[in-house]
Order: sequence, then C-alpha cells, then structure tokens
Amino acid sequence: MTTLTPFAPSPIAPFQFSPTLDRQTCIAIVTWNTFGQRWYLNLYNQSQTLIVCTPVVSSPPTIPIAGITWANGTATLTTQTPHGYKFGRMVNITVSGCTPNAYNGSVQAFVTGASTLAYPITLDPGPISLVGIVAYNISLVAGYFASTLVFREDTQTFEVSP
Repeated sequence: MTTLTPFAPSPIAPFQFSPTLDRQTCIAIVTWNTFGQRWYLNLYNQSQTLIVCTPVVSSPPTIPIAGITWANGTATLTTQTPHGYKFGRMVNITVSGCTPNAYNGSVQAFVTGASTLAYPITLDPGPISLVGIVAYNISLVAGYFASTLVFREDTQTFEVSP
C-alpha cells in the first residue's frame, strides 16, 4: 500500500515526515539548499544517524492505463494519453492498481508506440477487469532500501511504497 505525504514547506522550519521504509520508521527532513537552489532529503534512522542526503528529484506524473492485453508471454499496455517515452527504448516502470494482480509490479518495458509498452509476463494472467496506472518512479532511497520513496512535483507529494 502506498503512503502519500503532501509536501508543505514552511519558511520557518524544515519540512519533516516519518516514512516507513522496509518496515523501519525513519525521520525525513527536507531542507532548502540556498547554494544549490533546490530541496534536499535528509533521511535518518531512529537513532538519528544520517542514512542518506540526496537532492529531491521529481518523478513524472502517473499515467492512467486504457487497457492491457496478454499474448505469448508478453503484456501490452496501452495508456490513455501518450506516455512520452522514446520508441524502441527500454524503460523501468511500475504498473499498479490492475486486476488481476499479475499485471502489477516494477518491470522493464519496451516502448512499442506513443501510447504502448510491452513487458514480459510468463503465464497468462487472464483478461484485465480493472485498469490502474503506470509510473516512471525515481526512488530517492534506491540502493538503501527495497521500499521506494518518490516525489511527484505535479501533486507536490512524497509517495512511499513497501
């Protein structure tokens, strides 16, 4: 389940929230760096030991899925609007909110068109009954946690997924 935290910076104090990453509650303090002219995420464990200090890089907005089909070990996903990825490239995406659940997950997809992506699913998950969203996530804690922490500039929200 994804946890959303609206980013509400204050001119008086750094913005703080407590994300749970890999079942560990952390302390996140977001500070403005005057020299760099950008926000930085400072992530601490409960002992207040710094785990990572990284610039806040935003992930693109999520894109609603129009449909998904499966054939010969490949799921072909169609987005409601053009996704903006370059034709013929491989992109790391996260598909979520779909039923059956076998369509969901973080996958490497091949860009087959302006609104289509293809990714492997070995066994036939059956027809899709509920479509969700597709996202290109830039995890701010990649390499430190299996959980993801992303920032969406369009909604000014931090998203934590287990």
